[in-house]
Amino acid sequence: DILSYTENIYYKDKEKNFKILNLDTEVIEAIKQNISYQVMLFDDLTSTIPTKITEKDFTHMLSDLLANSLNACKDNDSSFIQIYLGIIDGISTIKIYNNGNAFSLDTLKNLGLARHTTHASTGGSGIGLMDIWTLKEKYKATLLIDEITDESSPTYTCINILFNHKNHFIVQSDRYKELSNYINRPDIMILSKD
Repeated sequence: DILSYTENIYYKDKEKNFKILNLDTEVIEAIKQNISYQVMLFDDLTSTIPTKITEKDFTHMLSDLLANSLNACKDNDSSFIQIYLGIIDGISTIKIYNNGNAFSLDTLKNLGLARHTTHASTGGSGIGLMDIWTLKEKYKATLLIDEITDESSPTYTCINILFNHKNHFIVQSDRYKELSNYINRPDIMILSKD
């Protein structure tokens, strides 16, 4: 069941102090770009945030993920971003859906190896993706990028961070053949959407 469906994330920290997860900059940017923006909590956020990740790192990761989604949606009409926070199959999970532009092949190929921006033309440096990768490694989380890019259906990307202590990098895509031929990294598992 959805406990909360909101534009803001309110919760109590481990000391039971009432707080708001500070994503104001990203929310303001979404409003300016006319992007539909929603947050869904499927569990109490205190139980959703893994106990071994600091609140600062969790907020940093969530902000970077959201900033990347905002950049992906910049040029699209009727854009949306949905954030899901919760426990899925016993695993603390962040899911961010957007219907913006898909990651380039080069971005996926170099993710975690070098800074590679999704928006160089508007001043991007790639630091957000590197920070996400660094935090993924630090907490041994799995990064799962699930995408559909086929022109016959609506494009979407879902970036999943699973705090499962497996430290995997998985790309599940309808571009399976293209990705498999282009990316030759033993640390990336490329899966088909079929």
